[in-house]
Parts: sequence; C-alpha cells; structure tokens
Amino acid sequence: MADIEITVQKRTALKKQVNALRNEGFLPANIYGPLVEASLAVQMEKSVFKDLYQKSGKSDLVTLTVEGETETRPVLLYGVQRDPVSDEVIHVDLYQVDLTKKIDVEIPINLFGEAPAVTNKLGELLQLLDSLKVRVLPTNIPRAFELSLESLEQVGDALTIGDLTMPDGVEVLDIQPEELIVKVDAIVEVTAEDLATPEETEALAQKVADDAEEKEAGENKPSDAETASE
Repeated sequence: MADIEITVQKRTALKKQVNALRNEGFLPANIYGPLVEASLAVQMEKSVFKDLYQKSGKSDLVTLTVEGETETRPVLLYGVQRDPVSDEVIHVDLYQVDLTKKIDVEIPINLFGEAPAVTNKLGELLQLLDSLKVRVLPTNIPRAFELSLESLEQVGDALTIGDLTMPDGVEVLDIQPEELIVKVDAIVEVTAEDLATPEETEALAQKVADDAEEKEAGENKPSDAETASE
C-alpha cells in the first residue's frame, strides 16, 4: 500500500464559488475512476497539495481519506491544471484505482552518470525518450526507470528500451525493445560562414512576403467558370 497519506474534504463550492475557495487557501479537486459512480468534488488545503506534489508524482499511489468516510481510497495524482498566466495550480484530478486490476501509466526515464563520449568531447548526448507507457498493477507501479550513461563511449553508441531493467509484472506498451532512448551524436560545429548575414535574412523575409502576396492575388483571381458566367 502507499506510503503517502492525505485527507481532503467534500466540496460544496462549485463554478463561480471556486475562486473564493482558492482565496481561502484551498484547492478544488475531483475524484473519479472505475469505482466512482460519479465524479466526487473535494477540496484540500494548498499546503497539503504542495507536500503531496513534492512527495509523489503521477506514478505514486496515495492513500486518501475523505472526511466523513470510514474507508480510505487508493488514488493517483492524475492531472494538474495550472493558470496560464501565473502558472499557479488551480485544480487537481485524482484517479481512484482498483487495486486488483492493471492500469496504464506513464513512467519517467531518469538518466544518471556521465557518458565518456561526452566527457571526452567526442560527441553530444541526444535523449529521444523521457518516459515510457506501461501496464501494471497499482501496487507495483515503479516511480521511475533508471538508466546509466556510463556505457556510451563513442559517437553512435546508444541505449534502448531493451537496456532498461523491467520489474516483474510490468508490461511495456506501444513500443519495441530496440527503440532508442538516448544516443551519442557527433558534435556539429557552426562556423561564421554557416550563419546568414543580415542582408541574406532580409532578402529571405522579402521573398516570403512576395510569395504570400502572389498566393493571395492568385486566390482572389476569378476562376474560368466565373469569368465565363459574367
């Protein structure tokens, strides 16, 4: 079972009342999932969410208590909505899981160590995948996949899905074992000759503008059928 436990309260503030709730130091949330008949509106103190967010992430199982209920609920922090201007968290989705049934979750891939090819300035590191979708029981969800870079010694060296240590009961979805996670590319040096001069940049911008005008003129020109009908 989960190490993380939080307590929330049922929420009566809806729609326009939610802003007042936030001003009072609470964060609106909803609980949903296969065991929830209808989405349950709840609220939690912002300090509780801050602690939860720092400790968990989307793959950690959380034991949730709703005040007034005798049974706890196993949930995942499934969605976080932020204000587009302030980037402040304004709403949270909590997904209640069935502990006996597998679910699909996205697990992050953490790279650690140093790649000798990069340390020796032979190449640069290119990460192609930073997470992996898997199917697993809620009680066996790995927090992250750890992958060492120490075997990357030359340009062209790479690590694939097959290089990950996969825990028992974890099924990788929608991807093949040979799919690349990270590789070492040759360093591409950019010289002054490769950079466009101000004159070249201005000429290119003018060409784009001219092409746009020609296209617009062509679109506004009457078709043959229209000309014939006049």
